[in-house]
Amino acid sequence: MYCSIIQIKDVQMADEGTYDIIARNREGEAVSHVVLNVKVKGAKKAPPQVEQPLKNATVQIGNPVTLTAKVTGIPTPVVKWYRNGVEIQTNVKTDEKGISALTITAAQSEDDGDYMLNAENEHGQVQTSATLTVQL
Repeated sequence: MYCSIIQIKDVQMADEGTYDIIARNREGEAVSHVVLNVKVKGAKKAPPQVEQPLKNATVQIGNPVTLTAKVTGIPTPVVKWYRNGVEIQTNVKTDEKGISALTITAAQSEDDGDYMLNAENEHGQVQTSATLTVQL
């Protein structure tokens, strides 16, 4: 029987992942996988918070418009956008600083309505909303 130990000193988040163990001899090979999850002791926790709310906007039909808001939280909140209560899954980007933007490249009359951003993590959820008016 053979025993092998791997020891990681000063564990960092970069050490997180799957480690493969391979044992080989003339009779064959055996493979095992170990998953290392790194948790930060005393890590901060914070519910989502709206730092910059959505603002009402008016746009001429055919013109571009971008709605933006900034939300923060630990862990980083999951952000979802809605128009008139229906989730929007395209043209949405959220950066690492928590700024979420919904871009409409050429506004149409059907883009007119109430927009809501919902941000949620394991510690809570927040919303911010605004109205987009599309003018002819």
